[in-house]
Amino acid sequence: MSTKAIYVQGSIYKHLLNLTFLGIVGLISRFLIDAINIYFVGLLPNKVILIDAIGVSQGYSFLFFAVAITASITIGMRVGFLYGLGKFKDGKSVFSNLIFAILMLSIPLTILACTLAPYYFRALGVPPEVMPDALLYTRIMLSAFPSLVLGMTANAGLAIIGRPHIYTFAMIIYSVVDAILTYILMIHFRYGVVGLGIANIVGRLILVLIVWYPLIRKKALFDKVKFYRVWHDVKNSLGLFIPTFFSQLSNMLFMTIANKFLIKYDPAILAGFIAITKIFPLAYCFDFALGGAFSTVFSQNLGAKNVPRLYESIKKAVILGILNVIIVTIVLGIIRKYLIIIFGIEPKAYALFNCFIYITGYFYAFVAISNIFTGVLQNIRKAMHATVINIISATAGLIFFLWLFQIYFGERGIFIGWGVCSLIFSTILAIVGFIMLRRTIRSFNSPKKV
Repeated sequence: MSTKAIYVQGSIYKHLLNLTFLGIVGLISRFLIDAINIYFVGLLPNKVILIDAIGVSQGYSFLFFAVAITASITIGMRVGFLYGLGKFKDGKSVFSNLIFAILMLSIPLTILACTLAPYYFRALGVPPEVMPDALLYTRIMLSAFPSLVLGMTANAGLAIIGRPHIYTFAMIIYSVVDAILTYILMIHFRYGVVGLGIANIVGRLILVLIVWYPLIRKKALFDKVKFYRVWHDVKNSLGLFIPTFFSQLSNMLFMTIANKFLIKYDPAILAGFIAITKIFPLAYCFDFALGGAFSTVFSQNLGAKNVPRLYESIKKAVILGILNVIIVTIVLGIIRKYLIIIFGIEPKAYALFNCFIYITGYFYAFVAISNIFTGVLQNIRKAMHATVINIISATAGLIFFLWLFQIYFGERGIFIGWGVCSLIFSTILAIVGFIMLRRTIRSFNSPKKV
């Protein structure tokens, strides 16, 4: 068992960059393989229908992906806080009990998700020719939901004990297996979305085997589940889990709302949007990984009540996030023509793609900042503040701005409206985050129930 809080001393930049770059390798391997899979789909005769089916499926399945992300965040912050306090045995117990609880929850959620999928797609207005493939792919992917939960939560555990490189290695193996099997099953044997889904599931199971071995071996973090304390630990985590989950839903809501607005346009435009959703996380993966790295460092220093390092971690994370956004956005503009070729963007979608390249990226600097302050609010047990702001932003705010800017800019209004919405609500979130953190530190009202 690890008996050391790793991030309460040493260089903040070093900790953030180490965790972030390890996360980047895993994210890039995953997103790159997703992009390659889309390329494989583009080789099939019915590529537009299949790409649209995958796109609407991802919008729905992200609801359940959000559960896995939220579980990882909740476990990481709770156990990281305990490690900062020096309560290593308690941290180990909480980790084991919460893993068991979320795994048990994932089974009925999977059944419910598969049952409700057709109603979601009909409400979204998915065309009849897209519906069969979308429904088939969704149910295949959801069947592996428990393995997704195990993989995401193991990532949080490995970061806490200072071995995040294992998850990075596992992600690379997972991605390579996925790509090879996708080509064999989807292109060679012509299994379509079935082959795509099966390849993903096999890769994910291999990942689970790799990441859980070091956590179980010598009881590094995972031990016997204390069934009499499971509900106690779950109850003490709900105040963090529930609002964090609703914050994660903002991502799914954007995909759903954007798909709803874009369905009325030419199918090539929707296909272009799906391609953009593959490029976007790959390009800005540094900021995705930075959010998780920041939360890991921040939680341990909060547990240790190290106030100077709390502010230092925020400052340096914001600097890193903004610098990355500026650099990546400039690079995207330079390689625009190559991206169009690689992702098969059709001429009808050029206007939308150009808007993404030249406008959206700079707005993402505000999203990068809001991710950091969402992590601050989650760690200081003020997650509901972040939830309210994120949900308003992703529902009423997003619908209004997408509707308004679409009137003047057509399909480009999807990204312009999203950018303006992000600027306004991310600024609000940053202000609220600073206020709540100062109040917490001033009264030193760090959470007592762990």
